Amino acid sequence: MFCLDSTDALEAWSDTNAKVDYSIHGLVGTTFTNLATGTLSNGANTVVYTAGAAISVVSATFVNTHSSAVTVNFKLDPANGGNDKFLLPVAVSLEPGNALVFDGQRFSVMDTDGNILTGGGGITLPLSVANGGTGLTSYAVGDLIYASGATTLSKLADVAVGQVPISGGVGVAPAWSASPIVTTIKCTALTDGLIPYHVDDATGLADSGIFWDGTNIGIGTMSPDDLLHLLKTGSDGARFLFEAYVSTDEVNQGGNIEMRKARGTLGSPLQVLSGDRIGGGLFWAGYYTGQASWSNQVAMFAVAEENFDGSNRGASLIFATTAAGGTSRTTKLTIKGDGIVLMPAVYGHDMNGETIRDLQINNSGELGYDSSTIRKKINITDMEDTSWVYDLRPVNYECKQKNERHIYSEEGTGKKEYGLIAEEVEVLCPEMVFHDVIHEEVKDKNGEVKERVAVGEQVEGIHRSKLIFPILNELQKLRARVEELENG
Repeated sequence: MFCLDSTDALEAWSDTNAKVDYSIHGLVGTTFTNLATGTLSNGANTVVYTAGAAISVVSATFVNTHSSAVTVNFKLDPANGGNDKFLLPVAVSLEPGNALVFDGQRFSVMDTDGNILTGGGGITLPLSVANGGTGLTSYAVGDLIYASGATTLSKLADVAVGQVPISGGVGVAPAWSASPIVTTIKCTALTDGLIPYHVDDATGLADSGIFWDGTNIGIGTMSPDDLLHLLKTGSDGARFLFEAYVSTDEVNQGGNIEMRKARGTLGSPLQVLSGDRIGGGLFWAGYYTGQASWSNQVAMFAVAEENFDGSNRGASLIFATTAAGGTSRTTKLTIKGDGIVLMPAVYGHDMNGETIRDLQINNSGELGYDSSTIRKKINITDMEDTSWVYDLRPVNYECKQKNERHIYSEEGTGKKEYGLIAEEVEVLCPEMVFHDVIHEEVKDKNGEVKERVAVGEQVEGIHRSKLIFPILNELQKLRARVEELENG
């Protein structure tokens, strides 16, 4: 931008008549305004604009509309009668369609596509490094630029696939290499497929590092048997270490191993069906010295309990081991999706002659025993009236059958049982029964169970082992009465 005083005039000329269009733009107040437009005459100065008052000129543009090159120049004729002042250092030649733009500080010549061809002061593009450019006129895809001198940039032309740029040393240009050897990682002694790590020399490390055969990855082995194969020899066993550093408000904290399974493909999975193994871990061991034979005697699996859909995704966690003297694993422990724990081998375990104690479970699911030592009791008194035991109604009954989801049907098992009715015992002695909490499921808008809310309790069973004590109390009182009658 440059300023004009009142009656200052801008003049321009061309060597070809009526072939150069011009436009002058400036600020009138704060409004960007077209001050003048027209066409230059040849061989004489053309007054392109005279200031009626002091004004700021933002730009002057001249466009060659001729079919051949024309020359233009531009100057200021001051109102005070001083000498004319050329605004361009030299007359500028414009090719057909090219434009000259002057902003008061510098001029630029642009082609019909808007590319800058020359800059103010006669600087020819491309710009040199000293002027903030590269000094280069063209590039190819993949070319790299590097400093080839203190004030010079050069191209490292793109080459064939698989090569990498390598330093030539201090003061030496870089170059492409298909088999680079660098100072801290040497690959010459590593077999194809190994991923080298930071070492001074790879000599003797032919079977070390990380190996990829295009499908499987081996760590410590060049013969990976599966997608990831970790091998460590020596006195210490191999291990995976998963560490996580998270803020305290994170829900999923710590290192995790996630196993996912679906029928079909990863992109188009199909429904998981009941009995499908969702994921698992196998523990293998060589079973005979000197033999390359292996057996997975211990395993842990997650197994679908039902056909999965939007509302049903029950799954169990199964632990299988091999008994001493055996060669194949069988299920020893199952944690069902509803929390039920199954240990089929425990039922057949004979504990005669061993030190035993009764197993108890509390309402939180903890297992333990019921201590009777005086060290853990207070407020000890003789037992009050327990005559209610004479009002208990012993009954015979059949248990209802349960389906695979542990839901009772109206059909009996056909097996005769002996016992009491918990609801009847509760009326006589509430302390002799226990209750279950009644829950209701709260679902979200998608029908998924969000939480289970306690809404009450219902009587569920009888503390059978505790019934012996009021019966014992009544038996002692009965004996005292008998002795009293006998001694009359």
